[in-house]
Amino acid sequence: MYTDVQPTYFPIVNRIVVIGDIHGDIARLMQCFYSLNLISKDMKWIAEPRDTIVVQLGDQIDSLSRGGDPSWEVLPDIEVMMQMDKLDKIAKLGGGRVLSMIGNHEMMNFLGEFSYVSAKSRESYDVDKRRKLFAPGNQLSSILAKRNIVLKIGPYLFCHGGLLPMHLDSVSNNLHIINDTVRKILSTRTESYQQNITGQDRSLFHLFTIDPNSILWTREYLTLANTNPDILNMVLDNIMDRTNCKAIFVGHNTVDTIVPAGNGRIFFVDAGLSRAYSKENYQALEIYTDVNTFDVKYNVFTMS
Repeated sequence: MYTDVQPTYFPIVNRIVVIGDIHGDIARLMQCFYSLNLISKDMKWIAEPRDTIVVQLGDQIDSLSRGGDPSWEVLPDIEVMMQMDKLDKIAKLGGGRVLSMIGNHEMMNFLGEFSYVSAKSRESYDVDKRRKLFAPGNQLSSILAKRNIVLKIGPYLFCHGGLLPMHLDSVSNNLHIINDTVRKILSTRTESYQQNITGQDRSLFHLFTIDPNSILWTREYLTLANTNPDILNMVLDNIMDRTNCKAIFVGHNTVDTIVPAGNGRIFFVDAGLSRAYSKENYQALEIYTDVNTFDVKYNVFTMS
């Protein structure tokens, strides 16, 4: 029913589209796909080049109002997760991919924290139903278990909040271990947890997904960009040397408009797409790379 487990590494492609946090707004999500000529209204993959990759940086769910009028919400937030899986299947048939990252709000729901679930979403899936769907090995946790915490496409690195030196220290720079550890816990049912999950697994899972400076929760990049750009550049030097990347793309760190920092090496892509935030305009980022020369061009696409 669902797409295959996503690899940690992909080869470079000419066009990558990066979409920030969705928070239940499936209409604006689909408008991104239509406006950027990725999907036709009859749900066919029409992207050019055909091998275009879309990366959505997590937080597809939890649509509780952050200042917006809640009347916009028609479908429960978890429909976004299911829709993104369908879109990846369509993209694969057409030669591309739609890759969804895990965000802190997906992880909150996996852990039974539903405080950002809207009234509309609760009408369709109450706490008991939601807890069951996200339980290890069940429908929604199984979708999450196919997704990544960190992703690398050619020289570009993607994650929800940020990748810090301490995360790489814990895995000796091996990004596979990050994804595999989280995938293991998401897919291990309660009855076999004690048998299959080690203390090391639990410790790494906490470091990657729960700790305030975890990959899903940290806002260290944005804090440093605003307060100490020299330290930010030192951190980026460290990360880029150890992962062999030239630019990092993150969600979670909410900004008014998609902006680069760190001499163009870090992009903050969460510009409040969802109408849970009271914004009329929303954005996505296109990365165009010459696969022969590796010359790169970035384009911020604004919609309303």
